[in-house]
Amino acid sequence: MREIHLFYIILVYLYVKTVFSLTAIQECKPRYHYWRPYTGKIPEDAFRAGDRGDITYVAKIIPLDINSWSHAGQIGGYDYVDWGWPEKWMYRVDKFLEILCTEPKYKRTLQWRNIYDPTDLKTTERHCCLVESGVTYRNGVAHFAYVGRKYVDNVFFVGPVYMRDDFFHPKGMFAVHARKSYYFSRDFEILHYGCVKS
Repeated sequence: MREIHLFYIILVYLYVKTVFSLTAIQECKPRYHYWRPYTGKIPEDAFRAGDRGDITYVAKIIPLDINSWSHAGQIGGYDYVDWGWPEKWMYRVDKFLEILCTEPKYKRTLQWRNIYDPTDLKTTERHCCLVESGVTYRNGVAHFAYVGRKYVDNVFFVGPVYMRDDFFHPKGMFAVHARKSYYFSRDFEILHYGCVKS
């Protein structure tokens, strides 16, 4: 009899946990932030990705069509975003940029979450509402990018975080700084606006 009660308790727990997780995922509609066109000047409501040393902001390239890549980059004391892939090509983009912004009352709502290893990345994707920085379609499959950052040699690197391994990019964070590309599979941060579970 005791085993039956325990079975029902576990069953109810799993049901509630599943419903709660699904509800949290459905509520991840973009809020507390928006993208504003970059016009050569950092907007007053721009979200700071880091302010140790030089102030760094989150920028993204506006996709021109469904085949264009769009993902986060960094912008600060210059008016361009370096874009590229590790050991591939490099571009400097100074047009068709947007800056991540938020109202002052919501600045603390956007938070950085540590990703120590690939397991953390999977857990975070399941339980947190992440700030999307772009999407691209390859072979009919959508690849979403989220905003990530890493502090390296007294500078914040900002770049896209991909959640899935792909022929073109493994999961993890990419960044381009001073025309050099970097890839991090662990020990970086991802931007979110709420988690249902730590």
